[in-house]
Amino acid sequence: MRRFACRLLDTGPVLVLAAIAGAGSFTHIRDTATQHGQTGWMSWAVAVCIDLTCVMAARERQRDKQHHRTRRGPVSWPVLVLTGGIALSLAANLAQATPTVWGWITAATPA
Repeated sequence: MRRFACRLLDTGPVLVLAAIAGAGSFTHIRDTATQHGQTGWMSWAVAVCIDLTCVMAARERQRDKQHHRTRRGPVSWPVLVLTGGIALSLAANLAQATPTVWGWITAATPA
């Protein structure tokens, strides 16, 4: 039980911050998709796909480390996918930002 409590204290804050950032990212992606013609459930699907792709790529990267898998090139596939997802999330955040320096800084923070 002590091991579980230590692990929860170690990962708890990271999970809370990830949930907050994910909620912000999801909203920005959904709103951007809606503004560009993907209305209704399609805007939700776009946002879910981009955010879940990031989550799954990060999880795959953790799994590779746990199983001591080595990459075969300069960058592994999960890192490439995660970078692309972060770039899409950041682009959506910036597209929704107020067009000022402060708006761009605050919009880029969750990503």
